[in-house]
Amino acid sequence: MEGLEDKLKGTRVLVVGDICLDCYWKGDASRISPEAPVPVLKVVEEGKKPGGAANVAVNLTALGAKCDLIGAIGSDSEGKELKDLLKKAKVNWELIESSNSKTIVKYRMMAKGQQLIRIDREELKLSNHDYSFIKERFETLVSDVDVVVLSDYGKGLLKYSKELIEIANNKNVKVLVDPKGNDYSKYNGSYIITPNTKEFIEVAGSWEDMEGMNQCAIDLLENNKITNLLVTRSEKGMSLFKKHEKRIDFAVTAREVYDVTGAGDTVIAMIAICIGAGIELKRSVELSNIAAGIVVGRLGTAAITLKEIQNNKDSVLQNQKIIKLDEALNYRVKWKEKGIKVVMTNGCFDILHYGHIKYLEEAKLQGDLLCVLVNSDESIKHLKGEERPVNVLMDRMKLLEALECVDYVIPFYSETPLKEYNQLLPDILVKGGDYEIKDIVGAEAVINNGGTVRKLSFVKGYSTSEIIDYIKDS
Repeated sequence: MEGLEDKLKGTRVLVVGDICLDCYWKGDASRISPEAPVPVLKVVEEGKKPGGAANVAVNLTALGAKCDLIGAIGSDSEGKELKDLLKKAKVNWELIESSNSKTIVKYRMMAKGQQLIRIDREELKLSNHDYSFIKERFETLVSDVDVVVLSDYGKGLLKYSKELIEIANNKNVKVLVDPKGNDYSKYNGSYIITPNTKEFIEVAGSWEDMEGMNQCAIDLLENNKITNLLVTRSEKGMSLFKKHEKRIDFAVTAREVYDVTGAGDTVIAMIAICIGAGIELKRSVELSNIAAGIVVGRLGTAAITLKEIQNNKDSVLQNQKIIKLDEALNYRVKWKEKGIKVVMTNGCFDILHYGHIKYLEEAKLQGDLLCVLVNSDESIKHLKGEERPVNVLMDRMKLLEALECVDYVIPFYSETPLKEYNQLLPDILVKGGDYEIKDIVGAEAVINNGGTVRKLSFVKGYSTSEIIDYIKDS
């Protein structure tokens, strides 16, 4: 990441697309209305942010780019608020103010991080004169930028996107598209498009396996004269498809997902500033993947900075699931708020074998999220003798991290994880073997807190000690 800030600073990006004002009402919804079976939201906080293409522009300026934005608003108070917010974010805007329309507004009602309802007001109407203005301003601005972003939310501003792409290509300026709809021919000539899985299926059709997905991607690129395709796949990460090259997958980087609002805007903004600065595509997508992982951990549309990406890079790319106790305690509060049923177990997991995997898979089935507490090297020596562990703590945790059924790995340094269980208080505590419930470490605290303790069976014939003895005797 060294030198990245200097490399990206001052990159010129032109954003064209549908813009809106995102409004948030946050509060408590602990009671039901006497008038109808609906929750009553007691508002304690209100907020307004630029949304749609405007959010892309705000993300770009936060990352250090110089950004011009072409969009449309109504001649109303919401439009004025949107202009004020863009000015504050240092976005240069070229906005059509339509007297026949109202600014697009999205109202979101939130309670404890959950969206109760979204209300959209969409009455934007553009004339032929408005479209001529868009083309004219685009032709003027595109000559002085490094890259173009078309942010299509299907509201009508990008009706003539194909013409804009052609103009940019004639100036040797790459065009990146966040698409909408099931006709991608309107994006002919673009450098990359970034649909999510649902949007990709709508235009390319469904598939049965990854080979089928590959073929759908290749067909889409060839049929629509698009150079690259990035599919954002939610919890499955991202997949990059380039003509005549092998698919590149990027693992999800988010530790917790609280709100996906605006994540696509962050992705295309990060790719745009990188491409505009001359960074190769794979590296650009890697950075956008980290950025998306940060932004989905927040509520509502949010811009991130390069400093945040730097601070998250190592933990995201190296120890995504491995966390410390204090981190786990912070997550535990959020898990409770979201109603996530947390399962925890503990062990040495010195030589990972089939019995461990089957046990952990069964443990995960008991709830929504599985945390595995792992003995430190010193605690294993105390329990098993000086010749153990065979594998050091980090190696053991990295193996557990690689298992799909394991969500988090937490080390503990005492002989037992009693302190950890007393603080984390999982909804379900599981342990394998012939223990009595009363003898399981942490059981009393979990039960007193309203949780459940369950005994699971290890697969017979599998034991770390027996594997070690077998190796010694061979």
